[in-house]
Amino acid sequence: MKRLILVFLFIIFSSFARAQLNKSQSQITQLMLNENSWKLDGTGHNKDGYPFLLYQSKEKNWIKSFYFNNNDSCIVIKVMIPQNQFKDVVKDMNKRFRFISNSGYTWSDDKEKVFYAIKFTDNSLFFEVYKIPQSTKVWIR
Repeated sequence: MKRLILVFLFIIFSSFARAQLNKSQSQITQLMLNENSWKLDGTGHNKDGYPFLLYQSKEKNWIKSFYFNNNDSCIVIKVMIPQNQFKDVVKDMNKRFRFISNSGYTWSDDKEKVFYAIKFTDNSLFFEVYKIPQSTKVWIR
């Protein structure tokens, strides 16, 4: 049952994330406020100077970050997920997207024109899932 809930939550994240790419900071703030399961945890700029919004899930140990370009358009969404959910997330991604890379965990959604990528962090408790438009050349380090 727990595994089914985790897969369902990731499906919701993926569906909701499609509506968030290319939105402004104020639009993302309103969408997240309407979602009501996330709380704003911080704002700022990353080391490359891109502005971001950081949200903490009220229900689970997930952190969601939105990165914006200089035109105030969301160009990258990153979700930090606990390591113990890794196998479930990969299994879900393999079911829903065409695997395109043999050098790591990367998927594409050609219909939505986005890439999904899993990146391992220095913190062994979490991994990161990125959602990036296929036209974007930016990679958050």
